[in-house]
Amino acid sequence: MDTLVLVVVGCCLKMLLLPTYLSTDFDVHRNWLAITHSLPISRWYSEATSEWTLDYPPLFAWFEWLLSWPASLVDPQMLQLTPEPYRSDATIWYQRSTVMATDSIPVSYTHLRAHETPEHLVCRLLLEKKKKNQI
Repeated sequence: MDTLVLVVVGCCLKMLLLPTYLSTDFDVHRNWLAITHSLPISRWYSEATSEWTLDYPPLFAWFEWLLSWPASLVDPQMLQLTPEPYRSDATIWYQRSTVMATDSIPVSYTHLRAHETPEHLVCRLLLEKKKKNQI
């Protein structure tokens, strides 16, 4: 089965399940969006308004920061630091859609690599070898 079909089927299934079960991960990630959007970097790992503190590596924190900017257009209230969970339909849709979008990134890369022609492969390997020799 084609990779693209699997991605589309997976996204459709996730869309059907959008309004169902919400785990504590939902609240954790919503809070991380709020932390990275609302606070200076120096306070990202020390903020303790809620029980869901930022405890992932910095690259992930920057990823949450990046996701927080479109979130501010969808529902600015989701970016407020609160001790209690915050949920709205817009927040649920936004968070679930970003999961679906980011789930497709590694699949897309794998799909591209799987369809790489021998000519592309040789070119890429030569470029990697050249880069390695320059170091």
